[in-house]
Amino acid sequence: MAIQVTELQIESLQLIHDEMVDCYRKGDAAGYADRNIQIHNIIFKIADNPHLTQLYMSLNTRTHAVRYVARKAPEDWSQAVADHEVILEALRNRNGEQLGKILRDHLARKAEVVINFIHSQGV
Repeated sequence: MAIQVTELQIESLQLIHDEMVDCYRKGDAAGYADRNIQIHNIIFKIADNPHLTQLYMSLNTRTHAVRYVARKAPEDWSQAVADHEVILEALRNRNGEQLGKILRDHLARKAEVVINFIHSQGV
């Protein structure tokens, strides 16, 4: 399945991704989180699926605090950055099947990080 994405959208994602990586390297969690949200928003705009966007916004509102606190482990940050790089590659290639798998895997890893964090807090 081909993805309907413009070169401008890909360039925007790459620019924000590069800024996010810079924040990651500096240990700037707030800057990283801000760019991460911007990336997600652009991807949802590309998807042009109001139901999916609404679901994301609802889940994001409920899990925002835990998701970004839980990301403190360096290996989790590193994996998220690597995920974003392959997401960009799939978008560049306009490979919807590959992108879907990468996004599902990315979400599953994030869910695991959040669950592990919650358990570590005795919840």
